[in-house]
Amino acid sequence: MRKRSASYRRRGPDRMSALARGIDGVASAVQRRLRAHPSTSVVAAAAVPVVVGLTLARKRIGLHPAATLTIACGVPLGAAV
Repeated sequence: MRKRSASYRRRGPDRMSALARGIDGVASAVQRRLRAHPSTSVVAAAAVPVVVGLTLARKRIGLHPAATLTIACGVPLGAAV
């Protein structure tokens, strides 16, 4: 019996929508890139405490609210990577 490809086994026999296929393709590309460069994960993990500190000290430093929002988005991103 012939073995199915890894992408077929992950996806299953149902058809995916074009949007879902596109999102899956982008996610796969990002994961391949991260596995190829493990230092990216180390840098992201090391940046989490810095981002948390900046978020907590935003009023003392006088950061603009839009900058605070942008910086605060780094915490989940760094934790996910």
